[in-house]
Amino acid sequence: LPHFALVAPVVDARRGQVYAALYGPTGDIREAPFVAAPDEAITRLQRAARGASFRLCGDGAPLLSGLAPLIAAADDQIDPKIVARFAATGPAPARPPSPLYLRPPDAQQSALSPFARLLRGTSE
Repeated sequence: LPHFALVAPVVDARRGQVYAALYGPTGDIREAPFVAAPDEAITRLQRAARGASFRLCGDGAPLLSGLAPLIAAADDQIDPKIVARFAATGPAPARPPSPLYLRPPDAQQSALSPFARLLRGTSE
């Protein structure tokens, strides 16, 4: 396989969307993580790559690989050995990781039932 300086991990976010980002050869962020429809994602990744070829990886890669000719064949798996090696050789984190939410939650607060409103003494 040829070496690609740019790598785009892509995860199927369901509901017709993917989570994606673009990283350079040293792990530098070329396009910060985002959520988008596959056609919008490919446009953003290509713009960030500035004409360079890049490799897709992750379970969402097949959703993007047919959309543009500049992209290398997709891998549908991210090799955990490579992730572990990357983590072991990188600097120790200054603090524990925090979640990165790229879209709003699906759960919505429901309206109070008439009984709950009665208990609260409100007419909401």
